[in-house]
Amino acid sequence: MPNKYFYLSRPPSYAHQPPGFSNRDGGLPSRNWPTAQGGQCWCFGFVEYPNRLPPDEICGWGLLPDNPVELASYQFWNFANRDALEADYLAADYVAAYQNGTLSENDRMYEWAKILAEEKR
Repeated sequence: MPNKYFYLSRPPSYAHQPPGFSNRDGGLPSRNWPTAQGGQCWCFGFVEYPNRLPPDEICGWGLLPDNPVELASYQFWNFANRDALEADYLAADYVAAYQNGTLSENDRMYEWAKILAEEKR
């Protein structure tokens, strides 16, 4: 299954994504595109890759992962000031707190921790 990323800040074009993509679609104007979770993403389209992109490329190109687990990991990377090692520590702590029932549902990382915790089951 290809790894899908949404274009958040610009439509697909010759140089608007990292090289190596296998498929892309979209254009102007932006519109709702279906997501893997059954929702919609308001964006300019999508691009697909055979392998996952590293978080710095996702961020640098203005993309957003469609895969919920990859998106949760990406959100922890952003929360950790784009430090991969710190993101791993934070994600592990938040997942443990979620599993122990000590993480508040009001915490801004609650939903992302929940996704990662359910993936590890």
